[in-house]
Amino acid sequence: MKICVLGAGVVGLTTAWKLAEAGHQVEIVDAHPAPGMETSFANGAQLSYAFVAPFASPTMLKKIPSAVFGGDPAVRVKPKVDFDFIVWGFKFALACTEEKYGRATERLLQLAALSREEMALLTAKLKLEFGYRAAGKLLLYREKSEFHAAQSNNSLFRRLGIERSTLTPQECLKLEPALRVAPRDIVGGIFTASEELGDCAEFCVQLYRHLRQRPNVVFRFGTQILTPHVSGTETKFISTNDGELYADVFVLSMGISSVGFARQSGFYLSLYPLKGYSVTLNSTVESPPLSCSVTDISRKIVFAPLKKAGLDVVRVAGIADLVGNDRTIDGSRVKLLRDAATETVSVDTVDAMPPWAGLRPATPDGLPVIGWSPIRNLFINTGHGGFGWTLACGSARIAADAISSGHPASS
Repeated sequence: MKICVLGAGVVGLTTAWKLAEAGHQVEIVDAHPAPGMETSFANGAQLSYAFVAPFASPTMLKKIPSAVFGGDPAVRVKPKVDFDFIVWGFKFALACTEEKYGRATERLLQLAALSREEMALLTAKLKLEFGYRAAGKLLLYREKSEFHAAQSNNSLFRRLGIERSTLTPQECLKLEPALRVAPRDIVGGIFTASEELGDCAEFCVQLYRHLRQRPNVVFRFGTQILTPHVSGTETKFISTNDGELYADVFVLSMGISSVGFARQSGFYLSLYPLKGYSVTLNSTVESPPLSCSVTDISRKIVFAPLKKAGLDVVRVAGIADLVGNDRTIDGSRVKLLRDAATETVSVDTVDAMPPWAGLRPATPDGLPVIGWSPIRNLFINTGHGGFGWTLACGSARIAADAISSGHPASS
């Protein structure tokens, strides 16, 4: 089949790779001049296979009033009188029960386990180099209630074969010498040695180079997708600024832009952007560089050790702002990350690259949308929220298998 993948972020590229491996003719279309230029460009770098809990949780529901009135620095909500926000918010509230949170967490962990396997296979086969390694992940807790709740989930992780160690504040500092946190400022930590990390943007570039060498793959960068032309329940073609796109199957992996495309196609896709930020700072020469990934649970900020131009850097990422499709970089949010970095790990205030902001496409319950749309030749693979990097390879496997097994248009 000829398959057109809409979007060249990490989800679109990995899906294109699996489809090309299966022997399909694949065309990848993106408005940007290069791959991985939006949400994949400067994300948190952590491959958090053992930490993929949904944003929708009983704890988060309680924090929403504080977020609306500015009481939670990690989450900011600006209520908007628009249909998408109202519907998404209502579904989000319904998903914040203990039962739904637990079910969603387990499903995400299963998808993450598949993604870990697929990432290892892909990296070994193509010999990709993007700083990929099992650095381990340390979760720092500042509140006793959150720490105890995390410990109560250990049985679930053991059942899934994930080993986690509970640490005292002193053990956290011994494990990671680059931490600047005082023992009195944290109540404990949880360390998972198997957690991985890597530079998502570099992964996208390298996978793109392998894809373009295949005779059954074509890229169309700088191509703006304008209008899907649907007749009955089938997409006949898609208008772009560079002509028309024809395919047997289209794969929708356009991040938050998928919402508008779905609406033009005649159906509703419940996604809302969680705006996140990152800064990439140079490590100090006086202290040891950060060795493992660190997540400050209360602040919802992650710290990941990477290398840029051969130098040790720290990617500092986080924040979840529900402010609509606002792509501007708010200096106060960048300052929050910088301040957290200098208080938590050994970093200079010198930027290794410019600050970044991205719109992470989130479903209300935190589960990505991977499946056929109401349009019989349109497959959806999007809505991964803050876990697109972690879940991309597993989602690509599921999508490619479903498409290759026979799309509804042929049944």
